[in-house]
Amino acid sequence: MGAFGPNQSEIKLYWLKKDGFKQFASYSSEAYYSDRFVTIPYTPDEAILIREHADKMRIFEPYVPRKGIATDYSVEVGFEGNGVLKMAYPHFDIRQSRTDLRPKDLSAFVPGEKLYFPDFTAEWIGLPDSESGGDWYIQRGSTYLSISTAKPYSKDQLLFVIASLVPLEELKLSDGTVLAANNPPPITR
Repeated sequence: MGAFGPNQSEIKLYWLKKDGFKQFASYSSEAYYSDRFVTIPYTPDEAILIREHADKMRIFEPYVPRKGIATDYSVEVGFEGNGVLKMAYPHFDIRQSRTDLRPKDLSAFVPGEKLYFPDFTAEWIGLPDSESGGDWYIQRGSTYLSISTAKPYSKDQLLFVIASLVPLEELKLSDGTVLAANNPPPITR
């Protein structure tokens, strides 16, 4: 939910929690509504690269965020470990796999809150006494994802990214087209 500040000069974003609304970000209204702020403009080449890397990792349902935390203009796509696709944006990272990405040994971590979305559950697993030292873990269909940041953003701001996730084939590209309509990827299971 968003609310304007005095003179409509800023917009504050809130999550609805059990005990009421909790603010997680504040932006100038000019920046928030700018086409170059928050919305991630994917090029056709970036989308095709994500699809090719996902196919190599046998991730048949890759997801991408439509929104970032700030001015997220680019994505670097690569591999991390065994069967993990990593997408690095300027302010956060998303990892995807066909297997659960949650840490096997939780002794150094604190399992945190769980939030329930209509299609999935998001679970925060972090370091003790840390608002930003951890990851959100979710499962969408056959894809396991984790979202994290090394920047000074809170776990609530990362929820903004999670809420914007769409299947790669449904992503609207910066040229206004959709990847699936442009270049239907060959998928073999």
